[in-house]
Amino acid sequence: MSSRPAPPNYSKIVRINEYLWLFFAAVSVILTVYSLLTGNREQAIYFLALTFLSGLFYSFKKRMRKRYEVREQEQKQGQNPNL
Repeated sequence: MSSRPAPPNYSKIVRINEYLWLFFAAVSVILTVYSLLTGNREQAIYFLALTFLSGLFYSFKKRMRKRYEVREQEQKQGQNPNL
C-alpha cells in the first residue's frame, strides 16, 4: 500500500461516489419496474443486472470509506497520545 497521505477532501469525494452508486441503483430499480410494466422483459433483465451491480459497488465503496475513516482515526490517535 502507498504511504502517501490522502487529499484533505478525500472522504467527501468517496462519499459522493458512494451516493452516486446508490442513485444508480435506485434509478435502475425504477427502470426495471417500468420495463416490466410495459412488457419489455429482456430490457428489464439488463436493468435488474445493473441494479445488482450498482448495489454491489455501493456496498464496496461504503465499506472502503468506513475502513479509510477508521484508519484515519487511528493515525490521528497515534499522533496525539492524549486522545
